[in-house]
Amino acid sequence: MPLRQILLAVMLLILSAATLAYALGADHTGPVGGTNHWPQGLKDLANRPNRVHGYFVNSQDVFFYTGNTDALNDFLKKYAALKNTSLLVVLHPGRKPVSSPWDKTPRGLFADWTLHTGNEFELNEQGKLQVTPFETCVEVWLGGDVKLEELDVPAVLPVKSGGEIEAFIMAHEKWRGSSQEKVKPLNADQPPAE
Repeated sequence: MPLRQILLAVMLLILSAATLAYALGADHTGPVGGTNHWPQGLKDLANRPNRVHGYFVNSQDVFFYTGNTDALNDFLKKYAALKNTSLLVVLHPGRKPVSSPWDKTPRGLFADWTLHTGNEFELNEQGKLQVTPFETCVEVWLGGDVKLEELDVPAVLPVKSGGEIEAFIMAHEKWRGSSQEKVKPLNADQPPAE
């Protein structure tokens, strides 16, 4: 192999390796101490007795909780009191399997809600390391013990849909629009067939 091809291959290898990023992560196996970037009260939320799992990747933490609507309402009340952080509640249908990104087999547990926390470290214009604003999000799954009609979300918390139902409706409407066989709507003056 000519020297030129060897050098080209080595350069390509070096360039492709430069795009790799490594992360530090592990499961939380006991109470979490938090960091000095955590807002006051977050450590108490992270260490609630109904936490069934948690993990971190770099400066991001994810905690999984089980409980009924009353337990979630209490959690959300304390979550709404956090200062100096963005707050968000996202609603999902179904159930959330409890897992870490590195799990090889299912844990066999389901969470009723999760708490995502963290911030990033980035370089500013002067090349100095700075911490981005702290962000949090509570994701709620409505397929278990949490009942939508009993949910009491404090007014200061923005609430969004996880988008699964909207995505299903859009896909269904697209399928209906492309279907060769159209379903006729019932006429108001014709009773349905029995």
